[in-house]
Amino acid sequence: MIIMKRLFDILVSCIGIILFLPFLLLLSILIKLESRGQILFKQERVGQHARRFMLYKLRSMYTDKRIEKEFDFSKDEERITKIGSFIRRTKLDEVPQLFNVLKGDMSIVGPRPTIQNQVDQYVGNQFKRLTMKPGLTGLAQINGNRLLTWDERIEYDLRYMEEYSFFLDMKIISKTILVILLGEQKFLRTGQKKKQNKINLMFLGATKTSYSALEALINAEIPIKVCASLRKVGNAPTDSERKGNLKDLAHANGIPYYEVDSNNDIIHLLQNYQPDAIFAISWPKIIRKDVLQYTPIGCVGFHPTPLPLRRGGAPLNWLLIDGKTESKLTLFKMREGIDDGPILHQKTFTMDKDDYIDDVLQNISEPVKELVVEAYQKLLLNRNCFIEQDEGLATYTWRRTPEDGFIQWDDSSHRIYNFIRGISRPFPGAFSYLEGEKLTIWRAEEVTGLKLKAKEKSGKILSLVHDELIIATRDYCLKITEFEYKKSLYSKENKDEIATFVQSHNGKCLEGKG
Repeated sequence: MIIMKRLFDILVSCIGIILFLPFLLLLSILIKLESRGQILFKQERVGQHARRFMLYKLRSMYTDKRIEKEFDFSKDEERITKIGSFIRRTKLDEVPQLFNVLKGDMSIVGPRPTIQNQVDQYVGNQFKRLTMKPGLTGLAQINGNRLLTWDERIEYDLRYMEEYSFFLDMKIISKTILVILLGEQKFLRTGQKKKQNKINLMFLGATKTSYSALEALINAEIPIKVCASLRKVGNAPTDSERKGNLKDLAHANGIPYYEVDSNNDIIHLLQNYQPDAIFAISWPKIIRKDVLQYTPIGCVGFHPTPLPLRRGGAPLNWLLIDGKTESKLTLFKMREGIDDGPILHQKTFTMDKDDYIDDVLQNISEPVKELVVEAYQKLLLNRNCFIEQDEGLATYTWRRTPEDGFIQWDDSSHRIYNFIRGISRPFPGAFSYLEGEKLTIWRAEEVTGLKLKAKEKSGKILSLVHDELIIATRDYCLKITEFEYKKSLYSKENKDEIATFVQSHNGKCLEGKG
């Protein structure tokens, strides 16, 4: 039987290469004319008995440097070319794999070849997939393919291996042609179509808010096919500081986890795991159009304001700076515009008038958990439940930089207090300059019972209390309870240090660098 299958592979691959050769030549010319780069895309895959081989495809994306190994991506933005879109849709990009078949790396029919990271996720009898040569097409590909879960595809592969016959291969090859012409949805069985009520997610996250969302989805037994976060670069915060141990949470629940650098990495994961939707919760990077449009449902983004109000950057910071005590968390379908996609779900949350930004980040964890689970349940009932935003109500905020933290002391004490609260840790902080040295303020208290004399200059250090740093503002004054100056940290718990500081700088003014 093995010899017969190999002889069949050689015969069909030779005939296929001869028949498709003119098309390959034409497509190669079109690929070269449209974009620079190699004609073939090559990627290492895992074959029979875990032997690695180089798989061939026609290149379908713009590129300056081809991918030589998994996740070794160029930093340049890659997009699917026009000819690439066509050859992907018609599966013509797979034709060069006939040479893999002729070489003996693959068979015409068999389980599709996988990358090593997918093999690393195998459990139990799933390793049996490696006992047969991978194929150009298979039983899973004619019964839903991308519309199946990963486990369902493996089940079909194992079933094929048990029921293999020459006549089954003929049936699969014939039906593959129909699938290409009519689409995968047409060949889902009734039971599988019912299973489509289950929405498989890719989860993107990079903060502790992301951790809360992922934890809620897991606890609600919502299927997550893959989780990704940002790869640590240079002096970036640690996994624990930035992501709330997303990696540990994913691994503890059997979810494949990856760290990515670019949209290209995300596309690679989408191609391998084929989720129905992406949930991008507190994802700080711009997501490219081809990523947003890859899944059937799309990419669901997160914004902590009642969209269409306050679209744009630093939303939570601006809420505190503007003295708001209530807002809404919003999930929406991401588009290329700024937070302008149709709304999936919203949930109200409140903030205390004395909350700092780190308090808010901590306190929204519970409403975030409720938000993502409720939104997923809405999608189960109706995948088209998104509601377009009213553009006439749209307002915007802008991203903040560390330099934006400079304090204008001629403002009111209340506005300066809100300003300090809004950009305190874990952000760079509000600051001023004292004798040419930067002074960063982390915590403050309003002192409204004392009306300043008209002659007091805004930003002046006052000697009202010997062990408290009190600064004059336009109307009242602020008590600074935690600050940093010349690499030394001062806090109200160390009154002697503050007293010494006040004594040394009494009457001086906080102002520009000058």
